Amino acid sequence: MEQRKVSPGIALIPVIFLVVTLAYSLRFLGADPHIPLFTSAIFAALVGIFVLKVSWAEIEEGIVDTIKMSMGAVIILMIIGMVIGTWILSGIVPTMT
Repeated sequence: MEQRKVSPGIALIPVIFLVVTLAYSLRFLGADPHIPLFTSAIFAALVGIFVLKVSWAEIEEGIVDTIKMSMGAVIILMIIGMVIGTWILSGIVPTMT
C-alpha cells in the first residue's frame, strides 16, 4: 500500500462530519454514539473512494491493518477484565476492601 499525500482540508472533511453528526445525534436526538460513528466511517470511505480515488481494496487493507495493530491491546484488556471478574466472583475484591 503506497502512502498518499492528503491535504489538511480534505483530511478534515470526515472529521467535521463526525463531529457534526455526533453532536447532533447526542444533543438533539438523544441517541447512542454508535450510529454516527459508523455513518462517519462510511462517509470517510466514500471520501477516500470518490475524492482521493483510492480503491476499496486499499481501504479494506488499511482497516484490516489497523485492527491487527490494535488486537494486542484488546486482548490484554479482555484478560484483565476476566481476571477482575474472577476476583469479584471469588470474593477477593470485597476482602481487600
